[in-house]
Amino acid sequence: VMVDISAATKALGLMARSGVIDAEKLREAAGIIADRAQLIPTKFETRDLSKPSEALPAVWDNWQDFTAHAQALEGAALELTAAGTDPAAFQSGFRDLGAACRACHQDYRQPQ
Repeated sequence: VMVDISAATKALGLMARSGVIDAEKLREAAGIIADRAQLIPTKFETRDLSKPSEALPAVWDNWQDFTAHAQALEGAALELTAAGTDPAAFQSGFRDLGAACRACHQDYRQPQ
């Protein structure tokens, strides 16, 4: 799930840096992010200590907040899709998407 979100975010980042927004690739990447964001709670529902993870214990200690972050990511991805190819709207939406990612990582992911 997270690998898919990362790859889709990178594709959107390329568009943000180049200023060339491909509507089809935008819909595809943002759609992947929105879809996978819905799956985040199910992937973290059970804490599996047998597998390596970058997740902090705070995920399970603050479950409602963690799932709210996943919902915020989904919402940001859907809003980015709605922004379409308007450069200003795309840039704003991409910043919001990045903020949703950072907010969750700040609270629930091991520092890199």
